[in-house]
Amino acid sequence: MALAPDAASAKAAQGLKRPKWDLLGRQDQALWGECKGSGSRPYQVRVDLSQPAFKCSCPSRKFPCKHGLALLLLWARQPDDFAETEAPDWVAEWLAQRMARQEKKAAAPTKAPDADAQQKRQDARLEKVMGGVAELRLWLKDLAGMGLMRVPEQRDRLWADITARMVDAQAPGLAARLRALGDLNYTRPTWQGELLRHLTQLFLLTEAFERLDQLPPAMQEDVRSLIGWTYKQDELKQQQPTVQDEWLVLARTQQLDQDLLVMRHWLQGQRTERFALVIHFTHRSQTADLSLIPGMAFEGDLVFYPGTVPLRALVERRGDRVDAPSPEGFAHWQHADEAFAAQLARQPWADEMPMLVRDLTLVPHGAHWALVDATGTARQVHNDDLWPMLALSGGEPMLFFLLRTPGHWHVLGAWHHETYYPL
Repeated sequence: MALAPDAASAKAAQGLKRPKWDLLGRQDQALWGECKGSGSRPYQVRVDLSQPAFKCSCPSRKFPCKHGLALLLLWARQPDDFAETEAPDWVAEWLAQRMARQEKKAAAPTKAPDADAQQKRQDARLEKVMGGVAELRLWLKDLAGMGLMRVPEQRDRLWADITARMVDAQAPGLAARLRALGDLNYTRPTWQGELLRHLTQLFLLTEAFERLDQLPPAMQEDVRSLIGWTYKQDELKQQQPTVQDEWLVLARTQQLDQDLLVMRHWLQGQRTERFALVIHFTHRSQTADLSLIPGMAFEGDLVFYPGTVPLRALVERRGDRVDAPSPEGFAHWQHADEAFAAQLARQPWADEMPMLVRDLTLVPHGAHWALVDATGTARQVHNDDLWPMLALSGGEPMLFFLLRTPGHWHVLGAWHHETYYPL
């Protein structure tokens, strides 16, 4: 069930038993079936086993939906119920369309770039961004003069206008940060501190952009990326070295941003002990890449995006699956806190850090959860339901994979008796 987008989908998929299904079939490449739903017509569900990829006629915005998960689960448990037969039209057409897209992509000719036209576009964008950043700096100063206590009552109009201005200035990174400020929970007692931290980071980013030529090359890449400049994958592969290792997929999170599915995969190299973040963007009408399954390990090459704290990467080559032994991790919370502080000192916008901490005991803490290290120091974690993880541990200390963000720890997985269990 590592492919499930969330725990609710996994639970719902397990409830779709054999009596719900008709026309179960399979080929070497695909599975399909019709699942009875609440409407008069059953949902047509198909799975391409080569990736895997899913398609279902249900209206769910989750990917994969519970019907696709249930079909895979049913095949794993009752493979004899799937007749090996010719695919129906609605399956064959889908597989043919996928194959045609792959062939078209592979056969697409590469055009030589027009250097002069490229330079003109880059210069025009730089001018727009510079104007947008200057306007944002002035806006932030005006906001500070107005006072932050008035922000909640004006937030709908306040963030929308400046966000739209950053979109017009071709600075999508700044627009995303401003949009997130509009989504803050202003009823929480800690909202002032959260807002001030985000605004401080924004102002520091505008200051850094104004002095871009004075910054070290790696920091320049950080600032450009945060503003919204991107790398083409082919250019990245040509300019950056590959890192070869045995990579363990530790976790996958996903969220739907309007019609765009954003999937974030956390990996760690077993020899280099280096963490990597692989991000896939997929329109909801397309099939998402679900090939990086939490808990799997593979031998392969990754290429990292440049920066002061290189973390985001893309998979250039994925080889055979391998076994992954449990790593070491920090001995206690103090070492983890020191590592996070050192990262912020190097890159003040790197407010997300994956890390491993060993010998942690999971305990309920009122309505929340806490992890206690070997010294007795406790940290509250920002997870709602960790009862399955507590049952797994049996009250024993475990090695945990966590994501550190300002003010929060998030549990994403743990090792128990040398076996890794993603959350």
